[in-house]
Amino acid sequence: MSNDKNGYDLFEMLSEYDGKGYIPFHMPGHKRNIKYADFLGALNIDITEIEGFDNLHAAQGVLKEERRRAARLFGSEHARYSVGGSTACIYAAMRTLAARGDRIIIARNCHRSVYGAAELIGLRAEYILPQFDEEHGFYLHISPSQLEKTFERYPDAKAFVCTSPTYEGIVSDIAQIAEICHDHGAALIVDEAHGAHLGFDGFLPSARMQGADIVVNSLHKTLPCLTQTALLHCASTVDLARLDESLALFQTSSPSYVLMGAISGVVGYLEKNGESEAHKWRARLDRFYNRLSSLKRLKLYRGEGAYAFDLSKLVIMTDRSDITGTSLAARLRDDYKIELEMASSRYAIAMSGMGDDQYFYDALESALFEIDSSLDEYGKDMEKFLPQLPQQVVYPYQVDALTTEYVDFKDAHDRVAAENIFAYPPGSPLIVKGETLSAEICEQLLDMTGQGININSSLGSFPKKLLVVSRLALDKY
Repeated sequence: MSNDKNGYDLFEMLSEYDGKGYIPFHMPGHKRNIKYADFLGALNIDITEIEGFDNLHAAQGVLKEERRRAARLFGSEHARYSVGGSTACIYAAMRTLAARGDRIIIARNCHRSVYGAAELIGLRAEYILPQFDEEHGFYLHISPSQLEKTFERYPDAKAFVCTSPTYEGIVSDIAQIAEICHDHGAALIVDEAHGAHLGFDGFLPSARMQGADIVVNSLHKTLPCLTQTALLHCASTVDLARLDESLALFQTSSPSYVLMGAISGVVGYLEKNGESEAHKWRARLDRFYNRLSSLKRLKLYRGEGAYAFDLSKLVIMTDRSDITGTSLAARLRDDYKIELEMASSRYAIAMSGMGDDQYFYDALESALFEIDSSLDEYGKDMEKFLPQLPQQVVYPYQVDALTTEYVDFKDAHDRVAAENIFAYPPGSPLIVKGETLSAEICEQLLDMTGQGININSSLGSFPKKLLVVSRLALDKY
């Protein structure tokens, strides 16, 4: 960190951090491995739309062929580049399949981008709670029977949006979910941002091959690509003209050729090496799971209770011990120079990737056994919450037309939120604009904050003042 009078210097901080030897069990999936440097270059390929290099938003040349190449590799009918990450793809997908005023069903554990898109596009969002694992404290898969009932309640819904795999690696029965959506005349959007590697040797099938209409993959989360790169895959039933218009609307008009070159580079790398690299990655994971089965206090989650589980997410449970997930992550960072992806009160997540070296796993294994031996076998009971859908008073897009005001958090219960409140990561909301802040939810938010979980609102850090809809505005609504 710079000590000059101007304070922080991001480039200097990044350069210094790179030399400190931290082991990255977090995204991006290239894990700063120099073996990918040939196609993750920078300055020498940073150009604009000059002659011969096509235009992302009107692809007719090399970028059009690159889209076809990506579709062939990943097994989709059509593929589109994104230099705005999966977020731009989610926005574009939802605008393509639903118009202002349409109803859409959203799995409640979806990423914040889904909620932002629903609000911006002006959709009537209805929610479905995934199955919840009380033992481990996180959402599991979508229940097909529950989805069927939700469509019966909202027969005019144009689409369903779900996340599979989740941050914790939970995978839903996408084939059956797609069939239910199509039976009700609705489209299926799968946020598979964390599952670009699915479909490769040793890993579960991807939603791309299971009937989803649009599937979004972040290339940087688990594969060796630069942050902010993604692919949107879609079926031929999707209006491609509308899709391309939407992608252009939500991405920069000056797309980075560095990022597009990285996408092209990783596609080429995976064409040659994808299956063999995935096979080696899976072998490293199998060895890690087998060796950590003898932990005494900590526990490696293996998908118990889930429809299916993506083994690339190393979910380390801590609730049999006297340490929290956030404390475990801090200890790994401070004492062992191992940086995890995220932590909650009851678990922490080490995100593996194709770019991992074996010594990453060896170091994490050694650290976890050492920490495990220092813990008491039975820790304090962690308070457990059964998620419930808050009362929705107005749709999020309707809030902007209402008068709002700031109130102290202690006075916020039973008020209608005018901002989203979420735990980040993973970025799924606890409260969505237009929902009632019940006393139970306010208590849960405070408890999560006390356990070291990072709670944010769309307007800043939590808890201070919250933005709520004025009572008078609701009386008039």
